[in-house]
Amino acid sequence: MARYPTFDEYRKRGNYQDGLKRCDDLLKKNPHDVQLLILKFQLLSAIKGDAQPVLDQLASRQPPILDLGDIISIEDAVEISQRDDYPSPNSAGPSVAKLWDNAFKASTSMNHRLDLLSLRFSRAVVDNRLADAQQALIQLKALQPKNRVVYMAHAAVTQMLSTANDDLSARLALLLARKAVTDKFDADDALDCRVPGQIFALQASQKDLESISDTRFKESKQVYEALHDGNRKEVNGDSAPQAEAGAASWDLSGIPSLNQHFADLTKSSASLDTVLAFATNSLQLFHTASTSTSDPRGRGAADACFLSISALTRAYELSSDQRYLLTAAFSAEALLKHNPHIHEARLILIYLYMRLGLGSLALHYFDSLNIKEIQHDTVGHVLFTNLSLTHPHITTVKRNAVFEPLKRLSLALAMYTKHEERLAETEASVLNHSQTGMLIDLRELRDHLRLSVTRRITYLEQRRTARLLNNALGQAAAPMGPRVLANWTNIVDNRDFAAAFDFGYNVERVLYEQDGSQPEKPWILRALAADSAWCLANGHPTLVKDVDALVSELTSLEPSLDSLKLDGSEASVLHVEILAGDLANQTLRTLLHLASNDPELPQAAAAMLKALERLPITELVSKEGVLAEHLTAHYNLLDVLRTVLKTSKLAGEKAKEQHDLFDTARKLAEEHCTALRDHAKEQSKRVSAAAVREYVQREERLKDSMGLLGDGNLADFCQAVAASAKEGWEGVTKIN
Repeated sequence: MARYPTFDEYRKRGNYQDGLKRCDDLLKKNPHDVQLLILKFQLLSAIKGDAQPVLDQLASRQPPILDLGDIISIEDAVEISQRDDYPSPNSAGPSVAKLWDNAFKASTSMNHRLDLLSLRFSRAVVDNRLADAQQALIQLKALQPKNRVVYMAHAAVTQMLSTANDDLSARLALLLARKAVTDKFDADDALDCRVPGQIFALQASQKDLESISDTRFKESKQVYEALHDGNRKEVNGDSAPQAEAGAASWDLSGIPSLNQHFADLTKSSASLDTVLAFATNSLQLFHTASTSTSDPRGRGAADACFLSISALTRAYELSSDQRYLLTAAFSAEALLKHNPHIHEARLILIYLYMRLGLGSLALHYFDSLNIKEIQHDTVGHVLFTNLSLTHPHITTVKRNAVFEPLKRLSLALAMYTKHEERLAETEASVLNHSQTGMLIDLRELRDHLRLSVTRRITYLEQRRTARLLNNALGQAAAPMGPRVLANWTNIVDNRDFAAAFDFGYNVERVLYEQDGSQPEKPWILRALAADSAWCLANGHPTLVKDVDALVSELTSLEPSLDSLKLDGSEASVLHVEILAGDLANQTLRTLLHLASNDPELPQAAAAMLKALERLPITELVSKEGVLAEHLTAHYNLLDVLRTVLKTSKLAGEKAKEQHDLFDTARKLAEEHCTALRDHAKEQSKRVSAAAVREYVQREERLKDSMGLLGDGNLADFCQAVAASAKEGWEGVTKIN
């Protein structure tokens, strides 16, 4: 052990150069020692050194390396060296392939050959190296020409390697699929026959699809969708949009027609008064249904309540008046008192409370949903998007139970790694369980988890929460794939916006979007810029290595920033997000110039100062309200202002000739931080249950309808809203 320390020992200490020196010294005495050569290759791969000559020496060795453990160690080292390559390679390369091939040829045992190829295939599948997996299957087919499971797996992997319907892989996959049909593979009842049909469907080969319509080859999701897609026809209603809410029949039996009536109101862009009249009638119908004995299951009450929430959300969209969202939340709370098992009410309350900035209430209902495993990817966005800017602190959600946002975000992220590993294991063991029809589906699921926009949002929210709480950021995002910007912006949207209800008007999307846009690529770029700037200012590794590309892309993305003003509307939330993102970007640019001692540092610092001066701090701190208006803006700005302070301190040590410029930035950032904290303190004092009640009842058109749902219920509701808003503002004062 003293002469041959392992790679893991050097990796833990990080002293790769010492290891290389030791290897070179020992190799002078024994230049053909396999273990020393493998160790040297591992060390060079870890530091991105010139490892290819060592790999070539190992691959050309005679007699060849037969120990599978040694080949695996070499392949693992290649995988480490490729970890940040983008797009991720489909193969470990010809030299590693030669190692496997040499070991295969040197083996005289059929069982050993089968084990070797099976191992090569499974490892390639787990590491997303489809070209290597295909090569292993080709060799397995040659070794077992009558093994139809291997044949089907080969066809599926070949299709997965295709990037267009006319490329070589696609044509080969189609030939393999047609041969399986011609040779009547479906006559074998024990064989999973889905792959040929999947290939026909994915390549839109209609003639081939028709040829298998009465066979077992059609038994897949892809074939079903392809065969039925052509039969779908849009049905256009003939009825003209109704303009007045009074045209509907306001009783429980008329709820289906009311659904259509509301959809028509939305399509015809009905006025605010008309929408509010519909909301009022819906609330009255909800009250009638909730007190009726003819609705034992409570679905009539639920539908009436959801109609009112839809109308109130539409009223909010037309007016930006938060009282309508409060009324919607109150009606959903009343529904849960009537029937606590209405899942959709809990979900919509999370949307409503997050939009209102009432984080602790949103946390309570998210906790009550008991979101499981993969559901985090489809509904986690409801809470996790901007959670760090709404309620990053621990809160009590029920007696003797607390909700820790940072911990919950970490658990949600762990789900992705766990499920990716589980799916990879199932895919890699296909030669054992023989369910080859799962391969394409499993690959799609893995890709969707790997590229998930919710996963990226959750990760960035976790890190921003940690920053705001002064917690350690933890490791860089190894589970996220290559540390390059293109990987972060190549996204798949798995978010479910149809989990609650939709009466021709998607309430979930409206409540989630800001100024008509969902958090996607621009949101990710701004969050990455803020995270990267904080990392550089504190000497931590950034999530992306090509930070220059991040600065350039975000700079080209943003509009003319001088025209953005805080106008008091809800759209200003997005404006503040853009301005904070610009400040983060200019700070990041300054840090890059500072690190390289670039002569353009003064210009970069001046741009940072201009972005700092552009922040609408005066407008923000002049706002008075009884809820949590602009709470997210306070958290967002404090986050990036703290980075400016760190940057100014760092610049004071490294660029003393620019002292005055950075000192001006430091003083202004400190003033802004103080103003935001002081305003948050004032707001927390201003919030009260009485003020909330007076505010929500100021809308005379809804006052009587709300009264039907119970004065005591309204008092409790206002008390809970006030407590949540106060807790949110008090959280801002803790950010230092």
